[in-house]
Amino acid sequence: MINLDSSKYYSWSLREGMPNNHNGIIPKENWLLDWEKEAIILYAKNHTGEGYRRLT
Repeated sequence: MINLDSSKYYSWSLREGMPNNHNGIIPKENWLLDWEKEAIILYAKNHTGEGYRRLT
C-alpha cells in the first residue's frame, strides 16, 4: 500500500472535516514592518558608495 504508520492514519482520521490550522498567517515578532523596510531602502539609496556588508 502506501507505507503509512497506523498512528499517522488515526491522527489524520481524527482531523477529518476540520480546517487546517497552521501558523502561516500569524505575523511573527521579528518580521519587518512596512515603515522599517522603507527606511532601510532609503538609507541604502542615500549611501550608494557603501557595500552590502557595511550597510548591514
